[in-house]
Amino acid sequence: KPAWSAQFPWSTIVRVCFEAQDMFTSDGIYIFTADRPESYAIPLEASGGSQLFDELIRRGLFDASVAARALCSDHGLFCWPPVEEPQ
Repeated sequence: KPAWSAQFPWSTIVRVCFEAQDMFTSDGIYIFTADRPESYAIPLEASGGSQLFDELIRRGLFDASVAARALCSDHGLFCWPPVEEPQ
């Protein structure tokens, strides 16, 4: 797909999810902001994707221990803050 660019303030981020995939599919980052209902979907292999994920962790927008589990997994969705399960 064609390259795209988007900008949003760090302060608008309300949740970050990491989707771990198998070795044939790129892992992805989903960033949810207060500015729109849709997330921003960023493949980890995109230019700057790994650096963005590192910065999200450094800024406390994604938990480092959850990131370690996510990066070692071959599937699953890992979110911070965690998604509340309906009761």
